[in-house]
Amino acid sequence: MDYNKEIKEVQGEVDKYIEAKKEEIIPEFMKASRKLKVGTLLNRHNIRKLEGYSALLVLTTLLIIPFLKLKTVNQYCHKYIEKILEAQKDTFYRLQNNGSFNWQTFLHSLVLRALQLSEIDENESMFVIDDTLHPKTGRRMEKVSYLHDHNTGKSVLGYCNVVLGLFTGKGFFPVDGAFRVGKHKPKAHKKRNREEKDEIGRASCRER
Repeated sequence: MDYNKEIKEVQGEVDKYIEAKKEEIIPEFMKASRKLKVGTLLNRHNIRKLEGYSALLVLTTLLIIPFLKLKTVNQYCHKYIEKILEAQKDTFYRLQNNGSFNWQTFLHSLVLRALQLSEIDENESMFVIDDTLHPKTGRRMEKVSYLHDHNTGKSVLGYCNVVLGLFTGKGFFPVDGAFRVGKHKPKAHKKRNREEKDEIGRASCRER
């Protein structure tokens, strides 16, 4: 069975649907956000911004970006015309990288809320582990490594997102996840790591 062909066919259908419904994507996301009470859950888990755009608006925009057929926040900020909010990329990165926010507990609450709103048949439900590779082209990105792609049988430079989810027959609900990197790094990373270790060693000698 050619899984790559099947995946491409499904992706093609998804792309066609998104293109046909692109005018409805943002309103539907806003509607779903209110129904799931995302703002309430963010506040409950102390995920807030002290100034500027609200955490709810920034997070909703981040979730919508892939459905606008954009690959990065940078593309949204510089290329997409009909913006939800006129924010620079640092606004999104600060929310994502804030170490005081517990995104895992927020995700659990959000999934629980979604399950409460869904009609679930326990006989059709099962846990599924999905490991999706995200290929990258740069070589100086943090933790980037070579990983084996089971679909192509080749090593791919990038990251792997491992997600444990509950499949209910009507949807896939992510329950937990982990970010996996491989042992084989690009040469640029190995060289940089050696340079950093040498610099640390020289600094230690100077301190002595």
